[in-house]
Amino acid sequence: MELYPINILPTQYYKGERIKCVHLFTFKSSKKNYRYRYIIEAEVFDIEFIAIKFYQKNHKLSKKKYQTLTNANEVRNIVNSCLQVIPILLQIYPNHSFGAVGSRAISEDEKFESEKKNQRFVIYRAIMLKKFKEDKRFAFVESEDNSAFAIINLSKLVRIEDLEFYVVDKYNEILDCMVEIYNEIHYPE
Repeated sequence: MELYPINILPTQYYKGERIKCVHLFTFKSSKKNYRYRYIIEAEVFDIEFIAIKFYQKNHKLSKKKYQTLTNANEVRNIVNSCLQVIPILLQIYPNHSFGAVGSRAISEDEKFESEKKNQRFVIYRAIMLKKFKEDKRFAFVESEDNSAFAIINLSKLVRIEDLEFYVVDKYNEILDCMVEIYNEIHYPE
């Protein structure tokens, strides 16, 4: 697996919005014949939650930028490169949880994959579980119906006896954000 170096771009701030700001990052694949540049968006919500999204830079203006496949066959390198932003963001937001939605793929004949437990969700979930399963700072939750998952930050957990309640409560709190992300990613206008 190869991790591509990421570059930090200027942060976009919003006033009075549910999303407080979006931290932007970029990296370039070095795979021969597929030297694509990618944009990572880390949307910071007002409930100590950060949604991570990424797309190929060439698709920035496309309504289907999250669904478009590159056919570079390097999903592990790309996703793991995107995950490099989590430690950076934890320095700024030490109590925040993180999540993502696996977008539906589009076939060449413009047919969409199912939004439930889609291929990207299965792959991203496997990578996230491998990366964070031993990390006691987080609890992993998922929604197969939304092809969404999150790692819940446990930094504010006071008593280990409250773990299940805390995780369920936090998951319910971020569920609205996940549905917003789900709708944007699965149903581009």
